[in-house]
Amino acid sequence: MVIFYKNQKNRPYRRTFLDLFREFDLQSARGRWYLKLTLIVSTAMLGMNLLGLPRAMWAGIACMSVCLPFSGDMKPRAKTRGMYNILGCAVFVALYSLHPYLGILGGIGVGYSAGYAWQTVFNTFGALYIASGIFGLAGAVVLRIGMNVGAACYTMLCDRILNRLFGREMKRRESYV
Repeated sequence: MVIFYKNQKNRPYRRTFLDLFREFDLQSARGRWYLKLTLIVSTAMLGMNLLGLPRAMWAGIACMSVCLPFSGDMKPRAKTRGMYNILGCAVFVALYSLHPYLGILGGIGVGYSAGYAWQTVFNTFGALYIASGIFGLAGAVVLRIGMNVGAACYTMLCDRILNRLFGREMKRRESYV
């Protein structure tokens, strides 16, 4: 927090909080992405809560990670999210004898990882460190993989549906003009 503050304290801010609302426009790609992101993340977390599944935030974070502004970029991100979460779980299980240190190792690994894939692996360590104390090792691993892979697939499905809805709406508006 101190480093973030030090690096950002002198940064000029030309836009206000209200500017975010003034700039919102569903005609723009950014506005549609904001709406998609909001709907996908909130419905994923709602669904997990309604199903009574723990750690609904894992699904929300996975959806946020996969839901990118351009749909073409999402498929590789979804694959990477799933594969590297599985890899992270496998490495965590292999290193489980170091359990007290895995959360810290995960945090350090995320800090030093430049790429999304390895950040995903090390991020898994911290999540599993906490969850394994609650659900046991096997339960935490199954829950982590299930939430991340499921949320990535859910995001891809919702993106397709929302793109079709946005496309129809844009065509309908063009026919009135």
